[in-house]
Amino acid sequence: MKTKIPVLFALLALPATAETLFSYDSGVSAAASQTGAADPASQGWTFTGNGSSYSDAYDSGNGGWRTVDGTGSAPANYSQSITAPDQVKLVNATTWTITWTVALDKDALTDGAGSVSDYYLSPNNGRQNNLVTLMDLAADSLGFYLTHKVDSGNILLIENTGAAGTPKPTYSTGIDISAFPSFGTFSLTYDTTAGTAVLDYGGSNDGTLTATLTPGAPLVGGRNAVFFGAGSSGGQGSAVWNAVTVSVPDPVSGDQLTWTGATDGTWDAATSNWALSDSSPTTFTDGDDVTLDDTAATGSITVSGTQQPGSILVDNDTISYSIGGDPLTGLAALTKEGPGTLTLTSNLGIASGTTITGGSITAGDGATSGELGQGAVSLASGTTLTISRSDLLDYKTTAKLRELSGEGDLVLDGGGLLFTYPGGGTGFNSADTWAGF
Repeated sequence: MKTKIPVLFALLALPATAETLFSYDSGVSAAASQTGAADPASQGWTFTGNGSSYSDAYDSGNGGWRTVDGTGSAPANYSQSITAPDQVKLVNATTWTITWTVALDKDALTDGAGSVSDYYLSPNNGRQNNLVTLMDLAADSLGFYLTHKVDSGNILLIENTGAAGTPKPTYSTGIDISAFPSFGTFSLTYDTTAGTAVLDYGGSNDGTLTATLTPGAPLVGGRNAVFFGAGSSGGQGSAVWNAVTVSVPDPVSGDQLTWTGATDGTWDAATSNWALSDSSPTTFTDGDDVTLDDTAATGSITVSGTQQPGSILVDNDTISYSIGGDPLTGLAALTKEGPGTLTLTSNLGIASGTTITGGSITAGDGATSGELGQGAVSLASGTTLTISRSDLLDYKTTAKLRELSGEGDLVLDGGGLLFTYPGGGTGFNSADTWAGF
């Protein structure tokens, strides 16, 4: 019997079992007069700005990397895309946490005519409203957009602009920002089961000042990305970033299971049709990485209910596999190895692509059921992907087969019609490649 144990934590001192997915480390102490902060671009972060006299990013000389947006509408922030494997980890983890250590600088902005200073102070403090830490996780249909601002008494506030409804929830930290330079560390821990997050907003990340937040919808066109810096709004913003970390408990991935079909051909969460790496029988749990090989009692599988594997490997020679029933869902990728066959008679809902390095996959039952999942498709030399449908597959509406590469064969069978957008494949790159079949 396998057990997955939820791990709760704060990120000031990551436990040994936490896995860091994204991070920025300035490499200097969070204190005044500390020079030599690392450029986030050197650690895989992409900068977005418009190059105006105010929008900028540089070593502050005061304990971190400064982002400045003084243009009134242009962003000055750093981002990283969340890869499909990391999306799986974030969606399947019990919790994930984003932590940031930042100093809020009231005197960073200057122009050729003189200093644009004290924008945290009255009467300008309402404009210093766009210093952000953002998690945009379209894979889990949520977004958090946490904004630092001040009230009329120069007390630092954090606003959750990702939350639904008006007014947006705002939390007072009790920190007087006129005491710059001083750094605060904040964290947001999202509970994937409860669908809510705990914001530690006191600046010391010690759990003494917390609030429960509800996420909003994805905010940046459905991107899967993490952001920090100055957003795009109607005000100025400047901050010095010492560190940013996004972490999940470890282990966040599931067990490594092999299909046995020892009881029957049902893939659900209750039947012991799987084996752990020590060959002991077990049941399937969402997030498990599964292998279908030649050791099974049956290759005829019927999915029952909503099942979300972490990954799917079909490595077969003598057993022909078929997967039908309810759709498999989630962010898994499908990999086909070995010279055997795989037939999909249900519509896959997995999102991270299909790779065929051996044998063949037939998507479709020759009638109106059976599809690949979303994502890129790669066909190695000597492999075959057959689309076997008698109806219309409109992949202009459902984004599938947008990226097709490799030297294998694509076969359209069953008399159906396939539509998708032109071009885009490295193996099929003419302008009208995908105009329709």
